[in-house]
Amino acid sequence: MYLLHESITFTQKYDSRDLCVWIDPIDCTSGFTCNRLYEVSILIGVSYQGKSILGLIGHPFSLKQHKTVFHPTVFIGSPELTSKCAF
Repeated sequence: MYLLHESITFTQKYDSRDLCVWIDPIDCTSGFTCNRLYEVSILIGVSYQGKSILGLIGHPFSLKQHKTVFHPTVFIGSPELTSKCAF
């Protein structure tokens, strides 16, 4: 496994009653159903008191020499951290 950041530490404490988490497990459903797996993304977002604090975009597949291969990549973004992790 390869990670640029093994852990993420936020400097602020969050009250879970003010957190909102949403997940889109298969963004680009039409690409998934038509076997264009390289178009598929998994999206996760977190907001606190109505403001975005974290976003994750997962790309489980990619094209390598015109073939779809399992090669998960995760992009992480937040006001406190911007990085790319691949595993």
